[in-house]
Amino acid sequence: DDASDSKEGRLQLDLHGVELALQGYLNPYARADVFVGYHDGSFELEEAYATILRGLPGGLQVKAGKYRVDFGKLNQLHPHAYSFLDTPLVHREFFGEEGLVDIGVNLNLQAPLGNTVLTASGNVLKGDFAEGHAHDHDHEGDEAVASSRGLTGAFGGGALQADEDAETDISYSERLGLFVPTGEYAGFEVGINALQGTLDRRTGREVELLGADVKYRWAPDRYRSLTVQGEWIRSDRDVEHAGSPEGGTERVRADGFFAFLDWRFAQRWNAGVIGERSGL
Repeated sequence: DDASDSKEGRLQLDLHGVELALQGYLNPYARADVFVGYHDGSFELEEAYATILRGLPGGLQVKAGKYRVDFGKLNQLHPHAYSFLDTPLVHREFFGEEGLVDIGVNLNLQAPLGNTVLTASGNVLKGDFAEGHAHDHDHEGDEAVASSRGLTGAFGGGALQADEDAETDISYSERLGLFVPTGEYAGFEVGINALQGTLDRRTGREVELLGADVKYRWAPDRYRSLTVQGEWIRSDRDVEHAGSPEGGTERVRADGFFAFLDWRFAQRWNAGVIGERSGL
């Protein structure tokens, strides 16, 4: 409702982003998942991987391709599936705007322990996650661009020199999770996560992430659910100072967390609250 707008009175549709998901079974033992995103006038292959779900010894599952790394619970979801609007601060500033995504191989093993299930997972990653290739479609300004560059982006108010020519290397991540049912319709899961990566092989800069997460969910039917979820992450990384006459790197530690409650009380309605903090 703006009289000065030359398009006033006409339908206006701003298409900021579209995501196309192609998912299905390749055969009874394996499936493929491909996600193509359209953001700000360009297409991007966000994920493309195949998963062997059954048929391997000991119930082992194998995933290979480009995928969202299972560091915590939230990073495994695409942002449009969140119960809130914005990606939590700690994920934006520690992982980059698009999250922790890389090309790699994942091994996943689930072991039943009575009524509980223990899950052990490991990833061998190419290391591209450290560079970051985010599209700035949610935030404006230099700070948002810096935060979307991934792990080699601006760190702590510009202390880190954003080096687009950084040479990354093979990285590794691990996750251990335990799911405990607390009733016919409820259960909670706790997990611990770790990641070891190289930010720049030339300067020897490295990064180590440590995390813990917890999730409780009660869902008696399709239209009602209660979710309480939280996550803590610690980042230890080497930063290279821009403009410093002596140059050099510094080991910087930062912590961050988020926690939220989401109550879905009807098919199309939910309400909740989220609290978050980042050491940056």
